[in-house]
Amino acid sequence: MMGISIKQYGVLKKNYSERKLIMVERELLNAISDMMDSKFEEFKVNLATKDDIANMATKDDIANMATKDDIACIWKEMANLATKADLREVENNVLTEVDRVQEIATSHYNEVKMEISQLRAEVRSYQIGSLKLRVDRLEGDMIKSKR
Repeated sequence: MMGISIKQYGVLKKNYSERKLIMVERELLNAISDMMDSKFEEFKVNLATKDDIANMATKDDIANMATKDDIACIWKEMANLATKADLREVENNVLTEVDRVQEIATSHYNEVKMEISQLRAEVRSYQIGSLKLRVDRLEGDMIKSKR
């Protein structure tokens, strides 16, 4: 049986430690990636639910809004209006409805925008936290391998 020198043993130990660190690093990256994927999926589900709710509201709004037949009736009513005051009242009613629909759309847009900014902040915090965790673990492994 052939023996190995102390120098060769040191090289083998170093190579083993480096491979172990690489494996630990890969495990950390995989765990971080899985965590970020699950958070992103959770966000997508939450966003899809909000979209579904918004779509239901939109369907209700569309049902409440004037259809082509309703518009034809409005034209007939407008033709029968006796005074400009009556015309102004109809105009105000239409503008009020338009404003209401725009407010709903704007609030939905702002909710989505806020969710996206929260997700970005969360992803940034994971990246910073994961790097610190990674450095701490690698330092711990380095200390163990030196012993």
